[in-house]
Amino acid sequence: MGGAKPWSAKRAATLLHDLLHYAVETEAKLDGGFWGNLEKGRTLEQMNDRTGKSMQAESPQLGIIEGVVGPMSGAVKGLSAADLVAGFARYAEAMESRAPDWVTEEFVLAVQKRMRELQGAWKATPFGGVMELGWPRR
Repeated sequence: MGGAKPWSAKRAATLLHDLLHYAVETEAKLDGGFWGNLEKGRTLEQMNDRTGKSMQAESPQLGIIEGVVGPMSGAVKGLSAADLVAGFARYAEAMESRAPDWVTEEFVLAVQKRMRELQGAWKATPFGGVMELGWPRR
């Protein structure tokens, strides 16, 4: 059997996670996450450095973004903005911390909208085509 490998569930989950990073980072106007670091010229090798040395300066914002992106997958699955924001608050309280100020119902709704747009653009991309994502200049 030759040709391209079939699109796997793992690849689809990775794409969804990466698009969710893009939606969260752009809607929160953050440039210290995955996509912002790519825009700054960081390589995937640098960002995947398991020693942490190459990304040490970005670690605080990267950690915050990762802590938001995971639970925001619930937004893609249809959880309400109010439920997600309440969940962030409960988790932060349990950790004796606070959720980021920018995690609001309006933010969750904006991420949900952005994800619908991104998923629609991906589905509309022809086989072998290219889907380009621009990075907002600030």
